[in-house]
Amino acid sequence: MASCSPNVKFLDRFRFQRNDDENVCPKGKMTVDSLATKDRLISSKISKIQSSFPKLKAFKPFSKKNPQMEHDIQTKEVLLTFKQNLQQNHFARAGQQLIDCEERLFALKQEGVQSSKGIVEEEEDCEEHLKKDFEELLEKIWSTIENSLEVKNKEEIDSLKEAVLALQQEEIQDQRWEGFDEKKCPPWRPRYCKRTHDSLLEKVVKQRMEAAKPDLNCSIKSSIQMDIISKAKQLKSDLLQVATNVKSCYPELNICQYYANLYHQAFSAKIKEIADYGLSDSDCLHILQWVNTHYPRIIKHEALTGMIQYEQLEALLPNKMLEPLEEQFLSSKENELQTWCQKFLSTEEKATPEMKDGCYSSTLAIDVIQCIHGVLTSAQEVLGDHSKTKRMTHQIKEFLIIYHRFLVKVTEDNQKADAVLKASLHCIRQFRDYIIKNADCFPRHIKADCENLLTRMRD
Repeated sequence: MASCSPNVKFLDRFRFQRNDDENVCPKGKMTVDSLATKDRLISSKISKIQSSFPKLKAFKPFSKKNPQMEHDIQTKEVLLTFKQNLQQNHFARAGQQLIDCEERLFALKQEGVQSSKGIVEEEEDCEEHLKKDFEELLEKIWSTIENSLEVKNKEEIDSLKEAVLALQQEEIQDQRWEGFDEKKCPPWRPRYCKRTHDSLLEKVVKQRMEAAKPDLNCSIKSSIQMDIISKAKQLKSDLLQVATNVKSCYPELNICQYYANLYHQAFSAKIKEIADYGLSDSDCLHILQWVNTHYPRIIKHEALTGMIQYEQLEALLPNKMLEPLEEQFLSSKENELQTWCQKFLSTEEKATPEMKDGCYSSTLAIDVIQCIHGVLTSAQEVLGDHSKTKRMTHQIKEFLIIYHRFLVKVTEDNQKADAVLKASLHCIRQFRDYIIKNADCFPRHIKADCENLLTRMRD
């Protein structure tokens, strides 16, 4: 009975493979390298096993052909052994060879065929060596995936494509084993290759971002700003690498968006870490510029168009962390405006109006308007929202109040009153024109107050 056992015949096939592939090998070692040359013999032996046991049909979970596994693998007869395919980075073909062996080795277990103690030991030996072959394959695959962001030439890109395809095969094989008795399944199933792949990419991204070194030759003195810039440069360089050389290796996945999410999380974590501490006005401005201007510009780079959806990314900073920075920035800009307006008015008080084209003139309005408009425009770019800068126009109202007081005081000085008041009429007209033309920059109540002040000053 033992001589007719399908288990014996199946193990004989493995022994024949091992001896034929390596001629001299350690006793009991099982390899799959002779699959190509002995494919007809294997089919013959499997057929004999099935004919000996009418109940034993094609392994049920694998009775249907899998299109993904046949892609670019079974289009022609396999000519290379497992070891040769592995050495040449033909990971998908090598993986398919191991999967074929796995299916044949565990087919009998699914039918519950009884085995003697000796045969069971040989089956376990075969499993152990098949497991080691799988581990060797995956080790090379993970190494290739880990170096994804360094691939440059065609050979390296082709190896990455092979690695991705081999992982897809493993995922499909895991799914085909779902629902089977754990004791009758390969001990290495499921492998969860996708989960491992995703964790590996996350690890790689974190390491690359942490390893980004600041450019010591730049003129920036702030260590915070240098740290942010170095990480942003790494992020941009790597995303462009993904778009150029990695994207084609993942035909069924938007890998650019996937990497963008990983880098976004890493960059966001650094920004949050920095924002959590007290910042100087300069560093505060720098962070806001990256959040609202520089970072979106990187993600929307023309080379990444159509590959990364910026709208799908979470905010770099949550509102509870962003709002205090915006408040600090706006307060500093309001103080800046107040200081400049006071300087302009102080200069006006000391100056004597000059005649120009037969009229008294003053540059006060031009100086104040240019300063205010410049600060408002830059603040809108930094914050990315002009509605947040409207409160800054309160400084214009405060300036007009002080200017009005100055004119009232001037009327008491008979020597300068006439010249100053005549020059002020032109300034009042310029202020009114600016407020009317830029009405959307002012809250309604501030705009109304400013217009009333100008009317009173004119009258």
